[in-house]
Parts: sequence; structure tokens; C-alpha cells
Amino acid sequence: MGKNQPEEEWNDDEELDNRDNNDLMGDDFEKNIDNLVKKQIDSKRVKKIDQTKKRATVDSVFDERMYLQISKILKSGILSRIEGIISAGKEANVYLAYGQNNKEYAVKIYKIDTNTSKWMRNYI
Repeated sequence: MGKNQPEEEWNDDEELDNRDNNDLMGDDFEKNIDNLVKKQIDSKRVKKIDQTKKRATVDSVFDERMYLQISKILKSGILSRIEGIISAGKEANVYLAYGQNNKEYAVKIYKIDTNTSKWMRNYI
């Protein structure tokens, strides 16, 4: 207690019991806040994991966006199918593709893998 503040007096046992209950409610409140914070952190982790999966690449060129773009090309009829890699370079991969009447095409897809990009900075 401060010098100018009078000391609290408790005349009634019931009032003292209520004060103890309020202190316990404070602990429960802190636990609830902790649980809410943990839930928010967990939800952010899940979102981050989902984003990581979307950015994952195959052959350093195929991620979710690239699959969608290739799917559009195949559905439009520009190409009928895409086969394996013809050539793999530092900047891009070249794939064998077939169009109408089984005409062969070479499709060049630039790499998007961040590790490859960091490695290439030395050469640019």
C-alpha cells in the first residue's frame, strides 16, 4: 500500500471469499487468452504449410500454377499431350509435346525453383 492510501479492511468473510474468486477468474482468463493465441498460431502454421505445398516444384519448373496453365493449354486443344524432358538446362527445361495430328513440338518451361535461382545469380 502507498503512503497516502489507507489500508483495506475486510469486515466480512464473504467479501474476502469473493476477492479470492476474482483472483482465480484472472488465472482462467489468462489460460483462455493463451489458448486463443495458440489456436491462432496453429492456424497460421497450417496456412503456411498449405502455401509451401502450393509452391513445391517438380523438375524445378512444375508447381501448382504451372499445372493449371498446362491444363488450360491441353483443354484448349493447342497441345494434345506433353511427354518427358528433351533437355534440361540451367534456366529452363525443354519437353516433348504433341499437337493436332500428332505433330511434335518442343515446349520450353523456365525454372522457378528458388534454389536454382540463387545458384544462377553467380552466373548472371
